[in-house]
Amino acid sequence: MFRLGSAMLFYAIAAVVATWPLVPSMHRALAGDSRSDTWKHAWGCWWFHRSALAGNPFPIRTDLVGFPDGGSLYNIDPLNSLLSIPLQLVLPLPVVYNLLILLQLTAGAGAAWLLCRRVCGDGSAALVGGVVYAFCPFVLSYSVGSGVTETTNLALLPLYLLALLRLGDAIEEGPDDITRAWREPVAAGALMGLTAFGCWYFGMFALVWTALWLGNLLVGFARRVPRGEWGPRLRGVALRLLVLGVVFVDVLIPPLVAFWMSMQNPDSLHPGYISERSAATAPLYLDRTNSVALVEYLQMGKASAVVSHVVDRLVRSAYVGVVVMLLAVYAGVIDTRARFWGAGAALFGMLALGPTLLASHAADGVWPNPVYRVFYAAFPGFTQIAIPFRCCVPLMLACAVLCACGLQSLQRRVRQGYRPLLGYGLALAVLVEYLALSPAPYPLPLAPVPQRPLYAQLRASTLRGVLDLPADWITDEDKLLPGAYFFAQTLHGKPIPSRVSGRMTFAVESNVLVRSVRAYTYGLAMEHDPTALELGSAAQDLVAQGFDVVIYHRSYVAPAARAKVEAALRNALGAPRQHDDEIEVYFLEDRLRSGPS
Repeated sequence: MFRLGSAMLFYAIAAVVATWPLVPSMHRALAGDSRSDTWKHAWGCWWFHRSALAGNPFPIRTDLVGFPDGGSLYNIDPLNSLLSIPLQLVLPLPVVYNLLILLQLTAGAGAAWLLCRRVCGDGSAALVGGVVYAFCPFVLSYSVGSGVTETTNLALLPLYLLALLRLGDAIEEGPDDITRAWREPVAAGALMGLTAFGCWYFGMFALVWTALWLGNLLVGFARRVPRGEWGPRLRGVALRLLVLGVVFVDVLIPPLVAFWMSMQNPDSLHPGYISERSAATAPLYLDRTNSVALVEYLQMGKASAVVSHVVDRLVRSAYVGVVVMLLAVYAGVIDTRARFWGAGAALFGMLALGPTLLASHAADGVWPNPVYRVFYAAFPGFTQIAIPFRCCVPLMLACAVLCACGLQSLQRRVRQGYRPLLGYGLALAVLVEYLALSPAPYPLPLAPVPQRPLYAQLRASTLRGVLDLPADWITDEDKLLPGAYFFAQTLHGKPIPSRVSGRMTFAVESNVLVRSVRAYTYGLAMEHDPTALELGSAAQDLVAQGFDVVIYHRSYVAPAARAKVEAALRNALGAPRQHDDEIEVYFLEDRLRSGPS
């Protein structure tokens, strides 16, 4: 009999292959593109560890960023950050971050395998489901390749659905044992709360799946249960759902309150406040690249990945795959067990398309998505959904179950001894298709960890804040937040003015020197170039705010703009203490000793 251990070993190897060359680079780089969210999510792990050492393992406020004011901040990936705390006691941060990625992929695949085995009844057939779910192009491109690590918390959603199915079994059996009767809803409620805690969007997906499950359960009652027995059965369902809901709320409310408060506080360090959007205005808040175009589900080729340029550069793919589509359709045609999962795949596939249907991102969308009309009316909070393409995660989970059912039906046509080989073969075929043909980047892009003695020197010093310039990284495509500033703080330990929104503290941004560097970096004209006296006064103002060091990252400024930027820095700060092709380092105490130019 095919067991969990064999599946987990296969998935662990698949995780190493799918993220290659991550394993041999564990100490030297982070999983993900250097222009993406990777740096900030690694910083979140470090922040939680640093705070835990001070006696607070779940911080919601900091002065490490947004310096000198600081402010309220909710770590958007609290689960991975909490898991990282004990690991950081014995391993360096890059290794911990990369190890969590590998563990989450493996655990997500294993959880999907458990769900698929429960539905199709065969462990070798379920093997393909773990690959379809945890190594799909969306996960490899967005969750891992773009460093959006809250979406790597993949294991909890299939485990919650498994708990729902077991709850349905308990309801069908109507056990007299009170312990067994309430054990399933308690487990389901706890898993639902943890799913939302790991990623708010995944919590929303769990709610939608719950509604689908309940509807399917009631339809089954109507078909199988005599009308006279409906009352006791429905009361049993209601009581169990009440228990599930109470446990879910108990688990979720504390982090939800912390998140809401951090977003609503006037000193919030988040990109913006949660707003009340109506069903009519919600689509206006969406970037077109935040929705899936129909062509993306089947469009092959690395050049077909969709790139979003916001604060960070985020890459994603909604590619489902030819093998997956064939297996899923086959299951839908011949297997009645597939109907529920086919409905789930259709629903989440429609939700991923966003409020306006697009054939491709090059085309203008003119057709409203009818599913969104229903959800806007039924769930008022649904208007806050700003990233519809994350619905690819439950879509691929439904496809995973469909593929397992389809493969299990195929296996009936081969001899018993060859069935595991067929399971391994199709699982490998899906993985190869994802890595070679899908838009997901492969080999995995890596962000090299900065290796500078300067950071160790700053950590050991009594110097105060560090100001990294420029505030924006100008590339050929867009201007981005240099996320490496956040990771550099994990090495030097000094507060920085950068915020996750890409803006600095107002007092810093309004500084004449900072404004000048920004204008020269962009190639913008100023009313007048500041004098040396004005720049010297700006340097003294930075010292008064608590900054002792300015690090100018030359590689983030276009070569044509560097001369003007560097002239302004020298007029304000004097000669740099350190200088190379990548950075210049200014210690403000040097400027104070030398006086105005």
